[in-house]
Amino acid sequence: MNFPDSSHKAEQYYISGQMLANVAAELADTDPNLIAEPWGSTMQRLATADRLAEDDATFFLSGKNLIDYLGLDTENNDLVLSADGLLVAAAASTTAATVQAHFIAREQEALHTTGILFHQSPEVIRGNGLVRSQIGYLAIAGIQLDSLCDAKQDSLRLGQFTALQLAMGSFQRFVKSSAHIQPVTWGSILRQSHRFGFDKHMVKKASRPFTPSFSFAGSQI
Repeated sequence: MNFPDSSHKAEQYYISGQMLANVAAELADTDPNLIAEPWGSTMQRLATADRLAEDDATFFLSGKNLIDYLGLDTENNDLVLSADGLLVAAAASTTAATVQAHFIAREQEALHTTGILFHQSPEVIRGNGLVRSQIGYLAIAGIQLDSLCDAKQDSLRLGQFTALQLAMGSFQRFVKSSAHIQPVTWGSILRQSHRFGFDKHMVKKASRPFTPSFSFAGSQI
């Protein structure tokens, strides 16, 4: 299977959601069909939400607005809080005055995105703290890898940091977050990466550094 290129962001996000769902289900020893489609669909909608927010920063005035757009339960307070956190983190990552503050906010984006995935899931997934922790660290590592590949593009978009600052900062934080990922989790995500062609996609990206890439999870709404 070939992983879509960066011109097909919604498809990329859909597959990333399925990849993370399959890893979560494997770690929880449960059926991936319980969450694969919901997670993929939510990530796909987050991709389109990103585009809307890029065009109009005030499009999503609250987490509840975002949850409604995603087609999820607006009465689920945990979902709404995760969405609120995602909106705040996305704004903070754009306006951060230091590289460290930028990446802290980016990591919060990843965690709140995975929060939205978990809070819509059955208890066997939602209530498993170890699985949520591992998926969170995977999402953070993915978003830092994304930032490393996108350093030049992000430096132009943000304006306050150079490509070298972003590349060095993302690499350092990628190493730090990766240390928390257990071997069984690495094995699972590597299998999923091969299954969906994400490994070949990243090899191509690595051969063309500082060009648009893709992360496992971490919407920039």
